[in-house]
Amino acid sequence: PFFSGSHWPSKLREIGIDKVLLLTPDNRSRLKILKTCKEFQFNLVTAIHPTAQIMDQVSIEPGVWINAGAIVGYKSEVKAGVLINTKAIVEHHTILESCCQLDPAVVAAGNVTIGECAHIHMGALIANRKKIGAHSIVGAGAVVLSNISPNLKVAGIPAKQI
Repeated sequence: PFFSGSHWPSKLREIGIDKVLLLTPDNRSRLKILKTCKEFQFNLVTAIHPTAQIMDQVSIEPGVWINAGAIVGYKSEVKAGVLINTKAIVEHHTILESCCQLDPAVVAAGNVTIGECAHIHMGALIANRKKIGAHSIVGAGAVVLSNISPNLKVAGIPAKQI
């Protein structure tokens, strides 16, 4: 069944559903739904496409979506509510905070941190050891060569605030 409105958690409970897959495309909305799911003690479902490659010692919290051909590197951390789209590459020791989103063909080199609800658009490249702040947006095709503060929009080569 499909439910809309603020009473969806209690309606799911009424019919005996206790599992939720977070697929809301808006990162902030997904974070709000994630908090509601935790409050109502729903079990979060993780969906990983069979062609995705998950390397050794990766930590993936419940409530993650990893699409076809994505690669998640050694000892990376993927927090609840993260969406990793088709053929995105998350290299070793990278941290993806709750409800961030990587669009198709994004490459996050090693030791990158992508903040809560940040959105990295298609084909963006993030150099090693860089931090993308919470709620920031990186434009399609951007090349991130320096840290990005929270709540910024950046684009270009190299990425600059817009």
